[in-house]
Amino acid sequence: MDFDGTLVSTLDSFVYSASKALSLMGFSVSVESLYTSLTKPFDRVVESLVGPLEARVKQELVDKYIEIYNTEGYKYSKPNRGALEVLDRLTSNGVKLGIVTSRTLLCDSIQRTLEHLSLAKYVDTLVTARDVARPKPHPDQHLLALRRLGGTASHALSVGDSPEDIQGSRSAGIRVAAYTKGFYTYDQLAAYNPDYVIHELTELLQLF
Repeated sequence: MDFDGTLVSTLDSFVYSASKALSLMGFSVSVESLYTSLTKPFDRVVESLVGPLEARVKQELVDKYIEIYNTEGYKYSKPNRGALEVLDRLTSNGVKLGIVTSRTLLCDSIQRTLEHLSLAKYVDTLVTARDVARPKPHPDQHLLALRRLGGTASHALSVGDSPEDIQGSRSAGIRVAAYTKGFYTYDQLAAYNPDYVIHELTELLQLF
C-alpha cells in the first residue's frame, strides 16, 4: 500500500512544514500555491514557488523543511477515512501489510507518523525509495515488499493513488487498486488501466 495520499492524508503536514520553512528564510508564498504544488516533493517544486535559488540557499531551505517536518510537521497528518477500519479487519484475518512509498526526503519520519497515528502495529514492512536502485514506477520496491512479506504476486493486491503506483505494481505482476481521493483524479488514474478503482478505502474489504 502506498503511504502519502493513500493510507495517510499528508498534504496538510507538507504545507505546514513548507510554509514555516519558507517564512523563516524570508520567503512569502501563498498557502493556495503550496497546496497545489506539494503533491510533489518540496525539493522539486521549491524554485517554481520562489524562483531560482543559489544551490546553498536551496539546500538550506530544504534542510529546514525536513527539520520542521520531522519534529512537528508530521503531526498534521491523519489517516484517510476508513484506514483504521480496513487495516484492523484485514490484519485480523491474516492479511499482511507492506507500505511502499516513493519518499526520499522525509523517509525518517514515516515510522514516527505511523506510531503517532496508531497505525504502526498493522505494518509488517516498510519499503522506501532509498531501499532500491530503481523506485516506482519500476517494480523493485513492490518485489522487495513481497520478499519481506513472504508472499507471491498472484496473491497480492497493491493500493495507490498515483500512476507510478499502478505502473510499479503491474510491472511486478501484482493486481492494483487505484484510490481516487489522494493526489490524482479518477481520470488521471483510469488512463493507466488499474485492475480496480476505489473511491473509499473500505471498498478494499470487498476485494480480499
